[in-house]
Amino acid sequence: MPFFGRDWRDPGAWWERRDGGWKPLIKKCGNSDSEDFCQPAERERQSNQNNMGHTEQQPHINYVRGTAKMKKITVGLSESFIQLGMMAASKESTSLLYVYKVIRYILTEKWDKISGTAQKKIFMMLENLVMKAIETESNINKMKDILRVAKESLNICQHSSPKCLWNQHLQSLNRMVDLLNNFQYSERYDEYYPQFADLPKECIYTILRLLSDHRDLLHFGNTCNFMHILAQDQSLWKDLCRFHFGPKQLFDYLPSDFEDGDVNWSDTYKMAVKKYGQKKTFTNSLVICRNCRILYWKTLGHPCPSEEEVSFESLSPEDFVELFHL
Repeated sequence: MPFFGRDWRDPGAWWERRDGGWKPLIKKCGNSDSEDFCQPAERERQSNQNNMGHTEQQPHINYVRGTAKMKKITVGLSESFIQLGMMAASKESTSLLYVYKVIRYILTEKWDKISGTAQKKIFMMLENLVMKAIETESNINKMKDILRVAKESLNICQHSSPKCLWNQHLQSLNRMVDLLNNFQYSERYDEYYPQFADLPKECIYTILRLLSDHRDLLHFGNTCNFMHILAQDQSLWKDLCRFHFGPKQLFDYLPSDFEDGDVNWSDTYKMAVKKYGQKKTFTNSLVICRNCRILYWKTLGHPCPSEEEVSFESLSPEDFVELFHL
């Protein structure tokens, strides 16, 4: 029987009455009949512990209600951070960009609408992102930018937040800013190892074609004159155009009888990206199973024990935040 209220059981889950009391059920993917529910989660966890020892539960949320724009999660934002393992995801290179986008969207659009507990977790994740950037010596400017956005959000919501909480956030923010301001890149002492520029041009072009953000290509070209020449290669910008935009989107910027040698693909890309924006791509992102409505991380796989093929819908960071109807 379904429960939609928040009581001592998990809200919105399906339960069955057994000898030991009420036990939660997880629906198998691809099956809609009630008799096709898999065994209770309690028995499944016990079986896993007997076979493989104690293991942590895979981060996911059961279930996402509604369809299309009416999708809604039955837990709060701060609780979803726990259930989805956002703290751990903010330390992983594959999901770091996705978490960054989630935090940035909340800071710019939803900061005054979330709870104090959610705000604390946001700053904890921000600290993880900053420490990861310092450790890997990458994305330093991106971290400085999001801290600037966080400070602006704090100043705007200063009078609507408890003073002690606001002071706590401000101290944490200033500490992270100091860490980034005092950061220095490590010097390269051993010059005998081959450098990136020593690779054959074919290898360099192969690597550059894997970039999906034009800003990465521009930053690459700013390193030296040799790299600048490579970054201006029109075939790279042509690949970016075809990756981010379809034929109909590029139609307005290309002549009807064009040839590749006659097109300035870098200018075409710049005009198209101003109108349509970039295609959002993430190494790891949150997805929703279309069958059982479970929300989970794509790279971790589907938590349902069903062996049937899983069909899922990817969520952008903005879509994930909008699930809470803040």
